[in-house]
Amino acid sequence: MQRWLLVAVALLMLTLLTQANEVPTLTDVQRLQIQNAILRVQLAQSELDRTKEAANVLIYTLQKPGYALDLERLVYVPIPEPPPQKRESP
Repeated sequence: MQRWLLVAVALLMLTLLTQANEVPTLTDVQRLQIQNAILRVQLAQSELDRTKEAANVLIYTLQKPGYALDLERLVYVPIPEPPPQKRESP
């Protein structure tokens, strides 16, 4: 009877060790959910990049000589003239 108990304990320990070393796996649905999320992020990033480029083109077309466009207040601000450089006499 002791031998049977010893074998049962050994099998139990072997089962527990085997389960502890098993690597968890994703289901097919979980894999598809992750792939779908990655594709949505990539699409959103692509749309953001296109929107930024469109905004830059618009801002470029709104430029006026001698003025800067203040994007926080959405007004034109005069660009101060640089001070004249002093000429050195020879």
